[in-house]
Amino acid sequence: MHNWTKSLSKFIAVVWPVERPRRNALLSALEGWAQADADNEVGTDEEIVLAPQTGEVGESSAAKDDLEDVAPRRRRDT
Repeated sequence: MHNWTKSLSKFIAVVWPVERPRRNALLSALEGWAQADADNEVGTDEEIVLAPQTGEVGESSAAKDDLEDVAPRRRRDT
């Protein structure tokens, strides 16, 4: 049990801070989508929910209609 807690502490101290920027970079690369629950902090059982962005300045109505036809996929940890 002691080794497990030591490994978890190392993971949180070393790996965890790197993963959040990588996730943010991925989300920013998904043009037209945003994280729906962006105010929530990262948790061990985090679920990222994506929703189409609407009402952007300069966005055509055709592009908006295309985004609304696509449903985001949800990933659940099992």
